[in-house]
Amino acid sequence: MTIASRGKKLLDDFIKFRYLIGLVVFLFVIAMNWNGSSISQWDSRVSDRTDGATSSVVLGKSRPVRSDEWMVQTSFYLSQSKNGLKEFNKKLTQDGQNMVISYNSPVKSLSIIGKPFNWGFLFLPSDRALSWYYAFKGVGLFLLSFEFIMILTRRKRYLSLLGAFWITLSPGVQWWFFQHLGDLVYFSLAILVSVFYFFASKKVWTQVGMAALFSSSAIGFILVLYPAFQVMFAYFIIAVMIGFFFKYRGGKVNRVQILLAALSMLFTVVVTLSFVKGAMPEIKLLMNTAYPGKRISIGGSGMPFSDTLAAMSYYLTNWKLPYADATFYNNCELSSFINFFPVVLLTAPKVFKKIRRENVVGFSIFVYCLIMLVWLFVPMPAIIAKITLLSYTPFMRALAIYSFAGMILSIWFVGYLMDHKGMLSNKIMYLLVAFLAAFYAWSIISSPMDAYLTHFQFLFTLLAFVGLAGLFLFRKYKLFMIFMFCFVVGTGATVNPINKGTSAIYQKKLSRKIMSINRKEPDARWVGEDDLYNFLPALGVHTFNGVAFVPIMKTWHKLDPKHTDNDIYNRYEHIHTVIVPTKKTSYQLLQADSIMVNLSIYDLQKFNIKYIAGPGKIGDYHTKHMKLKRMYGQDSNGNYIYKVIYN
Repeated sequence: MTIASRGKKLLDDFIKFRYLIGLVVFLFVIAMNWNGSSISQWDSRVSDRTDGATSSVVLGKSRPVRSDEWMVQTSFYLSQSKNGLKEFNKKLTQDGQNMVISYNSPVKSLSIIGKPFNWGFLFLPSDRALSWYYAFKGVGLFLLSFEFIMILTRRKRYLSLLGAFWITLSPGVQWWFFQHLGDLVYFSLAILVSVFYFFASKKVWTQVGMAALFSSSAIGFILVLYPAFQVMFAYFIIAVMIGFFFKYRGGKVNRVQILLAALSMLFTVVVTLSFVKGAMPEIKLLMNTAYPGKRISIGGSGMPFSDTLAAMSYYLTNWKLPYADATFYNNCELSSFINFFPVVLLTAPKVFKKIRRENVVGFSIFVYCLIMLVWLFVPMPAIIAKITLLSYTPFMRALAIYSFAGMILSIWFVGYLMDHKGMLSNKIMYLLVAFLAAFYAWSIISSPMDAYLTHFQFLFTLLAFVGLAGLFLFRKYKLFMIFMFCFVVGTGATVNPINKGTSAIYQKKLSRKIMSINRKEPDARWVGEDDLYNFLPALGVHTFNGVAFVPIMKTWHKLDPKHTDNDIYNRYEHIHTVIVPTKKTSYQLLQADSIMVNLSIYDLQKFNIKYIAGPGKIGDYHTKHMKLKRMYGQDSNGNYIYKVIYN
């Protein structure tokens, strides 16, 4: 047997047993207690470990830029695990937080049906549940991507396998894996796959399974509650479904399918409305915040046309992000999806000269991309933006979703070329490669990408992207798949670390002391100074500050009865807090989602605050009615714990 035939058999077996392999990988990750969190970033802020504890990073590099994950979302999930998975967590910030709204944290309610990544928190220890989260989402997204590309490319197995890696390891998914973008890619593909197989299959149990998958995914999609991505993804789903309809129209639908579809839709609506009814007060508060509630986009980038055109190719830098931080935007904002949309755009008159069943899905996605381009380049009247709900989608968010659609269209296009080998002449293909090289070179040179890429990296980028395009254009599909696989693995697989457990939080001397105090005084309120503001929630303590998805207006108005600083604190906010000896509490806006609260020591008693943790040297602060007692510290990071004693 030759090497080629052995490789083919290996791929065939991988595809044949993909669900079994996925299950083994899923169970292995949980057994090893691995996750992809950058939680070890806490080591630089809380360094003193308990005896025998070591770094939790097994392989790779934790990412400080992923603070929304390791500092916020992971802390929320661990806080939920410590506090019984209640839908409303009274211990997170002074006013408490709705935890479905707060990054869709695990809760014991019907809404968790839409978050299969969180099911592990219902019956596993929190560290294993975190492994469940990463394993389920990663394996699930891979399998869904494979099925979706099989549908899209007329069941081209090897291209579908490449597409599964291409999507799952895409920079947009990996840099946003724990957040909205990773969730919405998963749910969008799950909805499309479930709808297709629900109508394509004649087996009742398959239809039941697809109806259940649709309900779970539709609930999950809705409850992401991040319209900056949701709106565009909803339109993408509609575009693909329109393509499916025209391609597969004429099929018969039986009574069982009608009943199952009705039950699935009804269940989705009931679960969604039950959540909305219970969370309406928080939703109203969130919609009326200064940020992000009142943020309105009207299309366009606000940049000159040439700068916007160059921005369409920001994904050219994504291969470098795991190895060197971007010099413009941050790595997450810049991450998107590798695609070859310019090639599809230039060949569209030939590919879509006539719309047939074989190209109608591709045409639907192509039209969607064109509409996206209009939104990215052309400002719209505010009324149109609001009616279409595109007012929720700012430029960089729309750019990421455009590149996602461009990636899906690129995979479809490669499959289409495989079925139409003589469609493009050699002359056209040479012109396409030349144009692509010129366009990519211009995009880099005339944008901030030029300062980020060295001369050698500039040449590598051109060679990689133009070379990959040339391989599929000139029908070297095997080479294209091999090199593209290597490229996406190098670009995406190295983004997140392999991290073991949650020792970065719980096996620390400071943590053990705080949890020891909390066991004796479980209702005591704490303030976390400096970066500890969202470290304390993971320990299960009742924290005055933290990260508030819904602003804690009752607390702020108690401190600011005249609402003087309403525009500062009425927002989604990281609540940095420092205790000050002045008699009045003041506020400072650090950035759109972050405030500093200079909390007067005289205001501590208003909230019956018992403990303060952080690097502040406040031991000599006192009033006639209060003094501070040092309970811990100073540790190697300068952290203390003070007990507030009221006279």
